[in-house]
Amino acid sequence: MVGPCDPPKITFEAALNFSRDTIKPDIIIWTGDNSPHDAYQTSEEEVTTTLNVTTEMIQEAFPDKLHSTFATFGNHDAYPNNEWNFETGNKAVKDAMLRWLPWMNDIEFEKFMKTGYYSHKVEIIKEKLVKVISINTLSCDSLNKFTFAQLEDPNGQLDFLVKELKDIEKNNGLAILISHIIPQECSHPWAVRFRAVLERYQHIIRLNLFGHTHTDEFRLSRAQDKAETPVGVMTVCGGITTWGGNPSLCVYDVDAETLLPVARYTYSFDLDAANEKGEIEWVVFTDWLKDYNMVDLSPKSYLDLANRIKANATLAQTYR
Repeated sequence: MVGPCDPPKITFEAALNFSRDTIKPDIIIWTGDNSPHDAYQTSEEEVTTTLNVTTEMIQEAFPDKLHSTFATFGNHDAYPNNEWNFETGNKAVKDAMLRWLPWMNDIEFEKFMKTGYYSHKVEIIKEKLVKVISINTLSCDSLNKFTFAQLEDPNGQLDFLVKELKDIEKNNGLAILISHIIPQECSHPWAVRFRAVLERYQHIIRLNLFGHTHTDEFRLSRAQDKAETPVGVMTVCGGITTWGGNPSLCVYDVDAETLLPVARYTYSFDLDAANEKGEIEWVVFTDWLKDYNMVDLSPKSYLDLANRIKANATLAQTYR
């Protein structure tokens, strides 16, 4: 029976090996939450060690992807959980940050050490500017007590995001956003401003990826008009944990020219069968276009899917 548990090291290693040998990704996105989810029963040393070990495993599995790996950390990667002091950072995270240096340049790393966020060019794409912006969502976490001291723009996160997007737009580029905590769990003022940013730069944001919930799902970002027109999709991938069901990972295919997503797959394995057989068999658990009868992966199509889920109990159960 699948229950809410954090994975052993061997399960994460299997996910890395499958991704490397079968998926063969062009870039790797890691959205955080690596430390145990037993909250305050853990320790600062355990949180830092887990983050270090996870980083090392990714780098060892993908030694040729040091410039194609993009990461952010989760609320459980901080100690105490959910806390980020905007003056000093979080010691558990900062003690592990040095291992992330191969994934960014010196200037980006200096910014990352101070703030927990950075932006880095996708170097394998030569024809145009494409940058991944890694957002520190502890800047908006409603459980982070330090946000109450900086109500306007905690940690200067939104200001940084807007400046990066403005520069990308100026250079006719495209952006991929990676975060951990979904906006619904951020402070309301921050979430409202973030929504406005997504609307303003909808034409250059190609993917908006999250973790945190441990479930394979989506949220729509909407315009601030009367119709609340969908302008973007916030996609959440399940995790290697079993908090949201069987362990899973996500694969996105994008158009080579536009970088618009053209396919979304969720790979998973049956934990009970793996325990019985002694081996893991990864399969496509969800082909979003096929299984949900979607025309494409545009905001409009996701809105249509949301309406169909609301109206159809069978489809809602499938989605759940």
